Amino acid sequence: MALMLKILQGPLTGQTFNLIEGLQIGRKNGLIRLEDSKVSGTHAEVRMEEGHLTLNDLGSKNGIRVGPHRRDTLILSEGLRFSIGDSVFEVVQQPEPMRAQADDDDDDDAFEPTHEKTITKIDREAKTRITRSHIHIGPSVTTKMPTSEQTQSRAGIKKETFTKELASKNLDLDATRISPRKAEALSEEPAPVPLDPEPEQRRTWTEVLTEWVEDQVSNLSNHTKVIAPFSKPLSLTFLSGLQADTVWTLGYGPRIAGPKSIDLPILDPGAPDPCFELFPTLSGVQFKTEYPDVVMLNGEPTDSGPLKSGDQISVNEILIEVEFNNDQNS
Repeated sequence: MALMLKILQGPLTGQTFNLIEGLQIGRKNGLIRLEDSKVSGTHAEVRMEEGHLTLNDLGSKNGIRVGPHRRDTLILSEGLRFSIGDSVFEVVQQPEPMRAQADDDDDDDAFEPTHEKTITKIDREAKTRITRSHIHIGPSVTTKMPTSEQTQSRAGIKKETFTKELASKNLDLDATRISPRKAEALSEEPAPVPLDPEPEQRRTWTEVLTEWVEDQVSNLSNHTKVIAPFSKPLSLTFLSGLQADTVWTLGYGPRIAGPKSIDLPILDPGAPDPCFELFPTLSGVQFKTEYPDVVMLNGEPTDSGPLKSGDQISVNEILIEVEFNNDQNS
């Protein structure tokens, strides 16, 4: 079965090409040249593999696409649709040679009604029969050729009878005529729906992430912090809230607690960020918060102050107890 490539959309819309081994598609090279910036110089090539014609991508940037998917190799079978750049292709069966036909006038008046064509055919058949001078039926029997008056009379009777028969069936013969323009419009296929509009704009997750990092890297900077051990290890025990019975044992600082903290996360939807900070001083561990109305020390709004065993830090419904011990730093 001979196959062809039909271009449904793109710079060469409507053109067809025979599918043969070695056929190339490209912007600069190949039998099918597409004036499209999304098409590589030599984009794809038709090859014969295991008895099947295949279309192979030649390392192009935008590739060959079937719907939203990129393909390196396609088996070319009837009905397959794919896109290269802005062009949409369909694999179709090669049509049989069309018989030559006379080019009739497009004007509707140039077409005869069906009943007139039929009557003309009857007249021709009658003339064919009467052109024979004699028909020998037997050795002594001869049929004479009818006269012209008899022929015209017979044809007139047949024409009148046929016309009456059509009229009795109430056929509107003029309404049955279809002009070439109407026939062409009825046979036209609907415009194809693009398989994948602008497929080259689809990007991988790696490309999106790389672009974001490049945009954000200028806003990032390293902040060096000096850390130091606490004079004694510090334990924070959650007495209430979602983290009840959780114990944090801290041996160095500074340490920041809050909803967005990876180190010391506070699980409360209404907690400010950061909730509080603990940092070492010569006199011990210092407590500090920017939200004293929400984060309180021993039930009192406190911006900062030293911590001692038995102190309690509250954040909304969360209650944390402070205790110093002699465990090793963590």
